[in-house]
Amino acid sequence: MNTVAADAMRIGGAFDVLARFSGAIVSWIVVSFILLSTSVELGLIVLLGVPILASLTTPLMRPLHTAQAAQREVAGRLAAMGSDTVAGLRILRGVGGEEVFLANYKRQSGLVRGAGIRIANPQAGLESGQVLLPAVLTAVITFLAARKVMTARSRPGSSWPSSATRPS
Repeated sequence: MNTVAADAMRIGGAFDVLARFSGAIVSWIVVSFILLSTSVELGLIVLLGVPILASLTTPLMRPLHTAQAAQREVAGRLAAMGSDTVAGLRILRGVGGEEVFLANYKRQSGLVRGAGIRIANPQAGLESGQVLLPAVLTAVITFLAARKVMTARSRPGSSWPSSATRPS
């Protein structure tokens, strides 16, 4: 039951991510072409930098997926233990097995909690990377564009000047 519930959330999440991923691809292409039309240097940085930065988050996903699989496994065992207990509750009470069940359930519940805690580190790393890497790219592009404006190779809010419009 736990596996079905977790898989349903993953399938729903896939539909959610697919729309955002498609929008991100279209935005990346549009912004790249806009920048390429004004500055080849900045356009190439965006065109090449985004896939490079995206590939840097891939190594962060492997440990997360491994930890999530382990957590699903122990949570599935806990759910199975609970359903087996409910099915045999009268027998458990008849033979006085409540304490044994409770000890086993607490042990398995602790394993689920520990597995959930082990997910935190890779999840935090991935979330941090998804915020930090685009911020670094944005800072680099902003710095380079500002430097072009400061050295009069460009004007704020306009395309790159031709030689006739350059300040003297």
